[in-house]
Amino acid sequence: MPKSRPKNEKEGLRLKSDMELEYVDAWLSSRREQDDLRMMESCDLLEAKLSDCRKRETGELLVSKNIRAFLKLTTEKYVKDSYVWMERQQTEMKSYDEEIRRLQEEIGKKRATLEELYKEYTSKQEFIDGCLAEKEAARKKREHEDHVRRQTIRIQAWWRGVMVRRKLGPYRPEDKKRKRPNKSKK
Repeated sequence: MPKSRPKNEKEGLRLKSDMELEYVDAWLSSRREQDDLRMMESCDLLEAKLSDCRKRETGELLVSKNIRAFLKLTTEKYVKDSYVWMERQQTEMKSYDEEIRRLQEEIGKKRATLEELYKEYTSKQEFIDGCLAEKEAARKKREHEDHVRRQTIRIQAWWRGVMVRRKLGPYRPEDKKRKRPNKSKK
């Protein structure tokens, strides 16, 4: 707008107020446009987020559906397996109980055999101990007899030595033997 000079003050004020009004209208219009742009951008952003959320929700629903199906199948399988295992446990328990009973009977028989063997062992051990005691007594008796015989020989050797050194008995020289008269028996 070309600027013209106001003719009076009133017209100047009106022109000034018109100009201010135009500036305010332009400012409001640009502000509205900026708000509209911001709103459109935020709407686009929100629509993108909404679309993303819908995609994730669809994916999660699909995953949830697959998980439920998997859990249902595995649960059914585990229930069937548990029945199979329970039946197997019962049959194994019966067979183990029978085996335990059989083994207990076998243990009882072996204990009886063991007791008999222990009695036989103790009687034979007593016999062996008696034989060993007799052998030990015979060995001690032989040792004692050998000791007595050696000591007897020692004493005899000592006596013979005394007789020889003193020239007594059969160890007398010949000339002394003649001098001695025989004692006659009365």
